[in-house]
Amino acid sequence: MSLTLLLDMDDTLLTNDMDRFLPAYLSSLSRHLSDRVAPERMLQSLMAGTKAMVQKQLPAQRLTDAFDEVFYPGIGYSKNQLSAQIEDFYARVYPSLQSVTQARPEAVAFVEWAFAQGYTLAIATNPLFPRTAIEQRLEWAGLPVTQYPFTTISSYETFHFAKPNPAFLAEMIAQLEWPDQPIVMVGNSLTEDIQPATVLGLPTFLLQPSAAPDGLNSGSFSDLKNWLPTITGRPTTLPATPEAMLAVLSSTPAALDSIAVKLRNDGWRLRPEKNEWSMGEIFCHLRDVDRDVTLPRIERILAEDAPFITAEATDSWAEERQYALEDPGEALNGFLQTRTQLLLALRKLDQTAWSRPARHAIFGPTTLTELITFTITHDQNHVRQVGETLRALKE
Repeated sequence: MSLTLLLDMDDTLLTNDMDRFLPAYLSSLSRHLSDRVAPERMLQSLMAGTKAMVQKQLPAQRLTDAFDEVFYPGIGYSKNQLSAQIEDFYARVYPSLQSVTQARPEAVAFVEWAFAQGYTLAIATNPLFPRTAIEQRLEWAGLPVTQYPFTTISSYETFHFAKPNPAFLAEMIAQLEWPDQPIVMVGNSLTEDIQPATVLGLPTFLLQPSAAPDGLNSGSFSDLKNWLPTITGRPTTLPATPEAMLAVLSSTPAALDSIAVKLRNDGWRLRPEKNEWSMGEIFCHLRDVDRDVTLPRIERILAEDAPFITAEATDSWAEERQYALEDPGEALNGFLQTRTQLLLALRKLDQTAWSRPARHAIFGPTTLTELITFTITHDQNHVRQVGETLRALKE
């Protein structure tokens, strides 16, 4: 049976004690920029930028943008003024930090075994570093990206959420287009890997057995190899909890931003087939469903006792509203804005409000929670559709 494995990196695939690595990293970067920025000021700004990434809760902006908005004003330089010097740091100085880390031959053996089983492997490291830093650490681990076909590698250029936010893992899975197979999180941290994955209902394995509470799957890579074949059945079912649903709702515009950018913007208007939607039309559809269907339904359910909810035929809107004539980039931004409105409205609700009843024209008696699960399914279908459209247009 095929599986998707989400693999943490530091102290999972690579021995890398952050209590040693981070001081060495910060010291090296401070020295490299010291001709322009006082080390103390640089460190304060770097930590403030990192905090902004970790605390980020809404899908607007990639992590690198959230970091840049804090870091560069803090040091008094623009990104353009320092980009060449920072690139030079990662090219010439950062590789010296390999001495602080240690490869794990058992991790390499496991990855090779997993690929041989036909599993899909993604690197779900905390995306607080640029892609080059993460690829270098994978190389130090003996797992260079030139030799190992990891499907997705999280970095701050392509992700919008960080650990331990469950939305990070939801975004990872959405970028993988919600695979129709079980998804397993493997990591060494209870708080950053296991608990967020549990929120989403994912099977987990902790590679730090001394810290494992009773009932948690844990052990060595050898134990992991023995355990994985026992995972059978349907794809992971998302729990109907507010935390899980908010994470997935947050992930959709974030993942679409990262998936769609793989195709040039001028391709967003192209239809893979005459009767199929372009990416731009999909973005318009998602925006209008949030704005004209989901948000009004939530308002009615919160304001009225068991209101009657009509069924909406939204597929016809593509032609009726002439989505093909709209600017696709503006449509994607419009979806981000309406989804942010939806998230802010839902975040205010207590558990009682999530259980408020309604009567749907097709589904009969329902609740706000159930209607939001329909929105999530709708999201997942269109994320897959965008991925299929991307591949069709590249063929």
